[in-house]
Amino acid sequence: MSEIIPKFELESMIINGIGNAFNNNDKIRAADIDTKIDEAIVNWENLRGEGLQKQFKIDLLKDQKLTLVTRIATMGRLNELGFVKWNMESDGSSSYNSGDNFSSMFKEFKKSCKKSLQKDILPLLE
Repeated sequence: MSEIIPKFELESMIINGIGNAFNNNDKIRAADIDTKIDEAIVNWENLRGEGLQKQFKIDLLKDQKLTLVTRIATMGRLNELGFVKWNMESDGSSSYNSGDNFSSMFKEFKKSCKKSLQKDILPLLE
C-alpha cells in the first residue's frame, strides 16, 4: 500500500479519492467508487495531457468497461490488503466499508505519496 502504489500516479489518485470518500462515509456503494475512478482519470489526463489517452488507450466516453474493470481490480486489491471490506448486497450490487487497518494504512499511503510522486500531482491528492 505504501511501497508500490505511490509509484504510480493514476493509481495513487484513484486510491486517494476512495480513501477520502471513506473519511466522510461509513459505507460506499460501487457507483460512488466509479465516480472517484472517473474523476481521477479525468484529472490525471488534464494534468499530463491528451497524449495519455492515446498512449494508454483511455476513453471514458466510449469505454464504460474501463471504470468497471478498474473498480473490480482496485477494490479487490484493497480488500486483500485490509484497506476496505467488500460487501455483496442482497440485490447483487457491491458496497464497501473501511477495513480494520484503514486509518493507519491511508495515513502511511499519503506519506509515501508525498515522497514518491512528482510535486505537481500532490495538490490533486489533497
